[in-house]
Amino acid sequence: MENFELLFPITPEGKAATKAVYTRWAAAKAAGTIPDDFVVSKETKARQVRARITLWDADNQNYQDLKNIKIPVLVADGREDIIDNPQNSVIIAKQIPFAWLAFYEGGHAFLFQSYKKLSETVNVFLQKD
Repeated sequence: MENFELLFPITPEGKAATKAVYTRWAAAKAAGTIPDDFVVSKETKARQVRARITLWDADNQNYQDLKNIKIPVLVADGREDIIDNPQNSVIIAKQIPFAWLAFYEGGHAFLFQSYKKLSETVNVFLQKD
């Protein structure tokens, strides 16, 4: 559970969410419904950091290209994400024409912490004209 603090805010609510997700994952593991290895190697973490640095430091072309997206986009984020600042989602959504922007309770793993609200939003988003 050492890496959960990166995913959920370090608040009583975040700790409760961490415990709830861990409990759900443990139950699924016991039932044999998900892999039993949630360990992320140091090499994988280093590659992720290197990819982010390469992406953002190379040039601004990816950001500039966002304005050319012609399909509906839902940008979602956790309000308390300490891995990727939620302001980045605002910047991205502003660059994409007619993008939807939605924030949820939680950190980087908001999709686990606020999965019901997220799924409701996704359903509405996918059903729109």
